[in-house]
Amino acid sequence: MTNRAFAYLFVSLSTTLWSASRAEVNAKDINSSNQQFEASNDVVAFVNDAMVHTTHLAYDKNTTAIRLRGGVNILEYDGKNIIANAIETNEKAKTSHYQDAFIVTQEDFWLYSDTIDRHDNQYTFGPSIFSSCAIKNPDWIIGGERSLYDTNRSKMKIYHAKVYVKDVPIFYFPYLSFSTKKERSSGLLFPTFSYNENEGFIYEQPLFIAPYANWDIELNPQIRTKRSRGLYGTFRFKDTPHSYGSLRLGHFEDTLEYSQDNNLKNNTHYGLQFHYDSSDFLTSLKLQGFKDGLYTNITLLNDIDYLNLQKDQMVSLFANDSYIRESRINYFLHNDNYYFGLYGKYFIDTRKSDSDNDDTIQELPTFHLHKSTAQLYNDLIYSVDLKSYNYFRKDGTKAQKIDFFLPLSFNHSFLNDYLNVELSQNIYATKVYFTNSGEAKLDDYRYATTYTKVELSSELTRIYDNATHTIRPFVYYIHPTAQEESGVAYSDLANEAKELFWVDYSQKSFGVGFNHYLYAKSGKLKFYHRLFYAHSLEGEVKKGDIRNEMGYYGDTFVLYNNLIYSQEDKKITSSLSSLGFRNSDLYFGATYYYNNTIELQQTKSLGLNFQYSANDRLSLQGGINYDLQNHYKTQWQFGLKYDRDCWSVALLFQQNTQPILTTTGADALENSSLTLQFNIVPFGTLGSQ
Repeated sequence: MTNRAFAYLFVSLSTTLWSASRAEVNAKDINSSNQQFEASNDVVAFVNDAMVHTTHLAYDKNTTAIRLRGGVNILEYDGKNIIANAIETNEKAKTSHYQDAFIVTQEDFWLYSDTIDRHDNQYTFGPSIFSSCAIKNPDWIIGGERSLYDTNRSKMKIYHAKVYVKDVPIFYFPYLSFSTKKERSSGLLFPTFSYNENEGFIYEQPLFIAPYANWDIELNPQIRTKRSRGLYGTFRFKDTPHSYGSLRLGHFEDTLEYSQDNNLKNNTHYGLQFHYDSSDFLTSLKLQGFKDGLYTNITLLNDIDYLNLQKDQMVSLFANDSYIRESRINYFLHNDNYYFGLYGKYFIDTRKSDSDNDDTIQELPTFHLHKSTAQLYNDLIYSVDLKSYNYFRKDGTKAQKIDFFLPLSFNHSFLNDYLNVELSQNIYATKVYFTNSGEAKLDDYRYATTYTKVELSSELTRIYDNATHTIRPFVYYIHPTAQEESGVAYSDLANEAKELFWVDYSQKSFGVGFNHYLYAKSGKLKFYHRLFYAHSLEGEVKKGDIRNEMGYYGDTFVLYNNLIYSQEDKKITSSLSSLGFRNSDLYFGATYYYNNTIELQQTKSLGLNFQYSANDRLSLQGGINYDLQNHYKTQWQFGLKYDRDCWSVALLFQQNTQPILTTTGADALENSSLTLQFNIVPFGTLGSQ
């Protein structure tokens, strides 16, 4: 429900009668003269897609005045309904008067007013009440002594407004104003509030400014009674039909007491976030026949609390924010034959302070030139990739890296398309230029290789009455034909240099895999399974990992597993499993994660969550994340929602671990909170969003 209901209400008042050009009237008694037209006794009129029923109808042909008296009932075909004791309208004077009017919209929003007077585009309401609840014994109503409505500005003003829950007044507003437009409009949004044990009562009062259709500003001042206050502001814009963006700035300053009690590194938290997305950036400036695009997502901040302080409270339990914040700028230009990309990545490690982040490696910029796959002769194809990377950091070794890759492939099917053979000769070369490498003197590292790859595969499909099954077995062999490396091998480089990049050495190896997919008759994927193993024929570590991935998507049941088994270490190094069950009333989900790739840093965790609809009104939700390795709860939540159609309330208890930056480094703060959220139809949400 939106303010669209108000708009429909006033359209009903302004168009049903006095703009009519033609009407059909039926009654038991009809009298007509050159000046007057009168109908009485069970009058039914059809006018402007509406049916009018009344006791008496009079029409003055000279003044175009229409008078309806005695149980007026107007029913419009789209569901709106107007009931009044008397209605008078005058098209020439552009006036109308409603006595004891009751109006219901198709969204079940209703209004009752002693009197409604219209002059031109202005409506004046006498004492009135309105609500979106049931007409008999409504849960809430808003009453006003006097109201004004301007159809040109689509603005409703209510004076001395009182909000009642049943018969009990709970809010009083000397003046209340809102827009009935479907479009955005400036004004105060509903406040949000919550409570947590560390920061006290949290209150936020958003202010929305929308002077034009293509941009707006939202200001979000907030108060945390045990902490302090701050302000966030978001500027959103749509500069072309192909692009849009937003800019957010924020600042929050802690009290000295709060900062000292929690040993915070900073007592002020500030930052900037900028997002821009364009699918036609250079428009007419780019080369003919090319398409381009720009994607920008930038986050700059002094510590993690800049993000913590703008989080929604009604957030998913399993939302996972990384300590590393990545900013990204991507530009691409392409046609059917060529692709050019210019990328940039900037990382902020929120576990460090501004000065400590100087050793974080940045990728600014990366150039990518790609020649799309092209045919040389029949089944002989090739493509080209050239990439240039710039690895930068303020403190430590820096590097520029250039990669070149050229695969030349022959692909042909045999045995009536049952066997596919791909033979490729691949050329790969990389060169790295170091700066600030100290005594390492690695300013000309290089590596080049050519290798042959042979792959045999088959793709078989069988169609059943209710399903389609596809399998794809494959096997490949890689054989290096030539390799060259600079005087200092990659393994002998200083650790500070090896942090910047890695080298994918070509080795004699083979791999084998098996994929199969099962699709329903509708085309929906129901089940898939992918199994893969790679084995090296040279080097110290020959046995590769066995990778097994499977997923099942049923109507009520979903199952997923991704497992990696190390043949060399003879152990499972990683496993992610999840299952979900859903029917009309219940959803239950479970996730298990295990990682043992790094010695002494084994990770095991279990997550459970559920949603349950007890009936049409009441629903419950909850969940828990548990660290099985260290035996403690990392976060939990339990909430309920009660929905009464015209209003709803949601209550959420939760405990989570919030990352913070202290004087001794990164830490975490256990935080328990209670969040209450009201939704009042058609006005919106009151509480935490």
